This record gives sequence, structure tokens and C-alpha cells, in this order.
Amino acid sequence: MNASPLPQALERSKDQGDAYLNHFLFIDLFNTITSSMKKDSRLKIGLNYLKRILIAFLTFFLLAGLQPTFAADNSGPSTSNETTTAESFETKLEKARKLVDQKKWKSAISELKKLSKANKSNADVWNLLGFAARNSGDLKNSATYYKKALSIDPKHLGALEYQGELFLKLKQVDKAKKNLELLKTYCGTSCAEYKDLEKDIKNYKK
Repeated sequence: MNASPLPQALERSKDQGDAYLNHFLFIDLFNTITSSMKKDSRLKIGLNYLKRILIAFLTFFLLAGLQPTFAADNSGPSTSNETTTAESFETKLEKARKLVDQKKWKSAISELKKLSKANKSNADVWNLLGFAARNSGDLKNSATYYKKALSIDPKHLGALEYQGELFLKLKQVDKAKKNLELLKTYCGTSCAEYKDLEKDIKNYKK
């Protein structure tokens, strides 16, 4: 069970009370009187007790200013802005993937463009943008998006495969074959990306 924040707050308030008390003009006089009466133990005890009362009095008024401290003490562990942002980004990216799977190209492109602005260095976003644009018939922007994805991650298997498919649509078979060779280098001949592009090249008709 977590300890109550009140004793800690009171302790901080006492420290603040001491600080405020020491700034009052009459403290010099108070100390002078105290020093002159050090020999009388009863007076010394009485003055110390008076000082405690004054500190308690100040503490009472300072407690009102500690509400933000209580709130902070009771808030528990918080999630950083970076984590929240990352979770939000991943959620939105998953939403965009579903739109792509549903072949809702226009909606997918709209969502992916927002994500590309939020995280310009995410190769997956640019690859999906290229895929959605290509399937919507926007080959020019599709080429730009694939190029961007591969500039971020030259070994992005999905981007290499899809860019190869775009090259076939543009009748640039030699470039598609170069992408196939890159896929062979990065993942061998058994990975899905290599097999799919190889099949598309074999089935290509001029």
C-alpha cells in the first residue's frame, strides 16, 4: 500500500514554513532575545515552543498551495508523450493497413499521407502509400513513394517487390529484374517477395 502523501506534504510544508519564517523582519529580534536568554532553560524551552507555533501557523496557510503536490503524488506512474504518440501512430497505421486490404485506396492514401507527415522516416508508411497509389492508377506518385521508402530502408523487401511490379507496369522489365536480384541477395529465393516478383516477371507480357 502506498504511504499517504499528507505526512510528506506536511514535512515539506514545515521546511517551507522555516524558510518563510526566516525571512520575516522580526526574526532578528527573535534571535537576539533567544540568545540573551540561553542561560534560562525554561525561557529557552518556551521560546522554542513559540517558534514551533509560528511555524505551524504558517504551515496552515501554506497547505492550500500544496494541492498540485498532492495531485502529483496520487497520479501514479504516467505514460510518456513519446509512448502515447507511438501507440497512437501504430493504431493509425493498422487502420490504414485495413483500408489497403479492403482496397479503399482513396481513404487509405488519405490516412497514410497524414502518417507520413507525423513520421517521415517510416519506410512502411511510404511503401503502403506506393502500393495504394499504384493500385489507384497514380503511377507517378507511386514511384515517388517507393523511392522514398527505399531511401529510408534499402533492404525493405515489400518496397523492392512492389517497386518491381510498378516497373513492369511502366514496361521497365530490366529494372524489375534488378529488384529481383536485390531480393535474392537480401532474402534468398524462398521468401514470398522474391517468389511473387519472379512470377510476375515470368508472366509479364509486353
